Amino acid sequence: MTIRAPVNEFGLLIPSGNGVVTLGATVTPGNNTYGTYAQMLAGAAVTDEAYGIWVTIYGNAVSASARDAIGKIGLDAAGGTTYTDAIIDFSCSAAGSLSGASGGGGGITLYFPLRITAGSSIAIAVSVNNATVGTCTAFCRLVAKPTGPTPPRAGAFVRTFGSTPASSSGTAVTPGNSAKSAWVQMGSAVADSLWYWTLSVCNNNAVYGNNNPSVWDLGIGSSTTTLRIIILDQIIIHSTSESMSFTSIGAYGLAAPGDLIFIRAATQGAPQTGFSAIAHGTGG
Repeated sequence: MTIRAPVNEFGLLIPSGNGVVTLGATVTPGNNTYGTYAQMLAGAAVTDEAYGIWVTIYGNAVSASARDAIGKIGLDAAGGTTYTDAIIDFSCSAAGSLSGASGGGGGITLYFPLRITAGSSIAIAVSVNNATVGTCTAFCRLVAKPTGPTPPRAGAFVRTFGSTPASSSGTAVTPGNSAKSAWVQMGSAVADSLWYWTLSVCNNNAVYGNNNPSVWDLGIGSSTTTLRIIILDQIIIHSTSESMSFTSIGAYGLAAPGDLIFIRAATQGAPQTGFSAIAHGTGG
């Protein structure tokens, strides 16, 4: 069964913002530290057990300003506001707007097949590498009520590889010029059995001089010569207003304890500076 068609695989989509995607929680980041959690979904709205979560962040881009940023999702199974970190250090970097105007592109959307119990409240916090922290907006959607004869697989935890919280970024990667770069290892070796992967890309640059899209791969293996490519050519869109937008649907890929995670990338032409990447593996 595939998670790529949630309307067909699931009978219920639980959106935040009353289903209006131009709304969401206003989030005030901290400067290279996480700000206060902002609630996206109250526990009363989560009427059914969820098998996955889509998270969208937008409005973190400012023209001529470097806005590297990371976010985290917190859950309170009792429906309150005492959140426990569930997914940490995914990219919110220079997330564009939802409009089609300059600086648009849809923001950053990530999918995690994480099981979330009914009645849980869900919140987001953000850290930005800029003294003028500003605000951004985020909303989420949960998939529930599986329509198939057996429930789809849903994880108990998400592990993060390659993040650098001190600068609200990931592990530095320089995309190749019209060809894929060398593989770069993300973080330390896998410690748990993981089976689903989501890829975040950050960019800390006040002038997006090269606005060509970039494409990114994620591989798993014991070395760069023995790896298996799990995510191929995930597209990242950059605008002249220093905004970035992408969707990481993610992909299934088994990783055993001891495996290593690698990222590589390419742009059409000379790449701009400031790129980094973060990998997220779901397990359990």
